[in-house]
Amino acid sequence: MASPVIRIERCPADEIATECRIASRFEVRERAVFTGGTFAATPEPTPWVKDYDALEDALHLLPARHRMERWLGLQALFGDRVVGLLLAVAGDPTYVPPVGTDGVWIADIRVEPSFRGMGVGSALWAAAEGWALETGRCELWVETQDINVPACRFYQRMGCLVASVDAHAYPPELGETRVIWFKRMDAGP
Repeated sequence: MASPVIRIERCPADEIATECRIASRFEVRERAVFTGGTFAATPEPTPWVKDYDALEDALHLLPARHRMERWLGLQALFGDRVVGLLLAVAGDPTYVPPVGTDGVWIADIRVEPSFRGMGVGSALWAAAEGWALETGRCELWVETQDINVPACRFYQRMGCLVASVDAHAYPPELGETRVIWFKRMDAGP
């Protein structure tokens, strides 16, 4: 199937956060095991559903907690339909990233399930890289978990490296390991 024609548009980050209709839930069927900066996926003994929207820091709650005017909002459109979104932040004192950096943090990236694998996430990522360079920053940072193997594969394809793997970052009852990825970009001459 040919990739659909997708256009990427900037829009206010608070609108994306409050009006998002793309769910961020998936079935966990495998887990990433990290060794020396690389990972291998191992089967999850009992598949289960992870729902990021049910968490206390869910997307729709961001505008009440942060200065969204310092955030980048991107949406991927197929015709008039929003099929992907990305939220990034740089220089917002109300947002404390898991590791200190002056880079751009990708706070959320989502693609409609029926549009995954068609370049939507890559187009959103490329636009975020452009914004980072526009703002004088040459690093992108993103956090995910070992249970989100598709995200780990995506960040690796985008040229990211593993910055840290922390099995104790979250409450033990979650049974998840935090993985921080980063990409350093050439700022040019």
